[in-house]
Formats: sequence, structure tokens, C-alpha cells
Amino acid sequence: MTIPTILDVEASGSGPGSYPIEVGVATGDGKTHCFLIKPAAQWLHWDDTEEANHQLSRDILLAAGKEPQDVALSLNTILKGQVVYCEKWGMAMTWMSLLYYSARVPQLFTIEALQSLARRPAADTWNRLRQEVLMELNPQRRRASTDALVLQRTYLRSLQT
Repeated sequence: MTIPTILDVEASGSGPGSYPIEVGVATGDGKTHCFLIKPAAQWLHWDDTEEANHQLSRDILLAAGKEPQDVALSLNTILKGQVVYCEKWGMAMTWMSLLYYSARVPQLFTIEALQSLARRPAADTWNRLRQEVLMELNPQRRRASTDALVLQRTYLRSLQT
């Protein structure tokens, strides 16, 4: 069985003007990668509710984030030629398009909806499996790479049900 590569994107908010602040990837070979993104000068929108969820302040991103171009190039190196999957495809596509547009770099991989891999189980079953995986991993803090790994393992576990 091929293990899919999963991508997760955290953002400054969910509405117009929002932008990516962190990208995490869980690759098919078991590795995870996580990139904090320094907001581009024109990226100003900030939603305090989202900050409470992802626990990353704009100040942290400005101090520790990588430039959008560096993140785009790193993702291309890791994911070149692959099809990667994400849970919230529409939002992820919007934010990744903004990242690559701002970086002035072509995206060298394709993003598809996680649901396109196979029929997903009912929501209650998916949520139960996800909670089981979260309890097993017991992450100390929420990161995009952890979210991607949880999605990947939940998907794999759903195939066994």
C-alpha cells in the first residue's frame, strides 16, 4: 500500500485577506516537515481567534518565520512531482497559491482533496479514529506537521475499518 503525502496549512484567518503562516507535511516515507512563514509586507490580516487555535503570534512569525520564497523552494524540493493531499482543499489551495505567487516561484507538485483518495468513512467514525490517533501521538503542541501526520494516520486507519 502506498502511503499518501499529506499537507496541512495554518493561516492568519479564514476570510478575505488571510494568508498562510505555517505549512506542515507528512510524507509517505514517515518524515514530517514544518515551516513557519514570515508574513509578506502586504499580508496584514490577522484573526485573534485563529491565533488562539494555532498559538502562533504575528510577532513569532516575523521573528522566526522563513521568507515565503524559502518556504516555497523547500516545499518544491520535498514534494516535486508528487500529488499531495489535504483535508480542506479549497482553503489550502488558496493559501498555497498565495504563497507561491508571493514567492514568484512555480509550484512543482499537485494538491488534491484527501477525500479523492477513497471514500471517507462517516464523520463520527472519522472523528473517533482521529481522536484515537491524537491520543496515541499525544502531541505536546499543535503544529501543521503534527496535523498532517494525524490526518495521514487517521486516513490509514480508516482503511482498516
